[in-house]
Amino acid sequence: MNKYEQVKVFIPTKGRLDNEKTYNILVELGLQPMLVIEPQEVEKAASLGYRFIVLPANNMGITYSRNYILKEAKDMGFEYICMVDDDISQMGYIVEGKRIKDNKAFLNALDKFLEFKTCGTMQYNQFAWCQPKPIVYNRGLEVVWFLYMPQIQNVIIEEDTIEDRDFSLDIIINHNVETFRLNHLYFNVPSIGANPGGIDSQTRGEKQSYWARKMQNKWGDNIISIIQKTNGWDNIKINWRYVDKLIKEKRGCLQNDKNGI
Repeated sequence: MNKYEQVKVFIPTKGRLDNEKTYNILVELGLQPMLVIEPQEVEKAASLGYRFIVLPANNMGITYSRNYILKEAKDMGFEYICMVDDDISQMGYIVEGKRIKDNKAFLNALDKFLEFKTCGTMQYNQFAWCQPKPIVYNRGLEVVWFLYMPQIQNVIIEEDTIEDRDFSLDIIINHNVETFRLNHLYFNVPSIGANPGGIDSQTRGEKQSYWARKMQNKWGDNIISIIQKTNGWDNIKINWRYVDKLIKEKRGCLQNDKNGI
């Protein structure tokens, strides 16, 4: 058995079957990802030869899709899963501050996931080159979610919020999960709304400011600050160092360095 077969990879998608970037990259790496599609796209997905599972309903949004994946993974007894956005154009490494394009970086990330046995992620292309440490801990999961299911059996992703960051804070603070981020293994994705299609593309801009305020009210000013993006949306900045310190104090001891903070 190929060791990577232990990790079940799911790609929630909508309206992008003609150009499934992430799916194609992972298939070229020898993996067997599964698209997670709505019933209205089954015929087209089948005609194009994709591997897929079908959601119970149409037009329910990304959080619904992700919670369905979590439920299916739990019911099937999967230990390691990965949820990945559908629009990754490339992946790579950072070597001496320089980006090296190589989609095999994803396989290296899977190696770390299998080794660490905890939830984690990779780094954005635009931030990876300047990161001094290859690995940091207690950081948010974005775009690539490596999920170690034994840690999150009772977790449900909250609706109507900035779900990736809210989910990350929830599993770190409330479920004692020490997440990791692989700073020198990167992915490249377009900005939100740049690509046609997408599960929440119509509503995200309209709701972003509301979600940002909701996050601040839930997690507090010490963790969440509000920033305004150039497109006029409110967004949030999370003080991950404060979160890391809070968790260490909660556990009553400092963790080993593990090449991170």
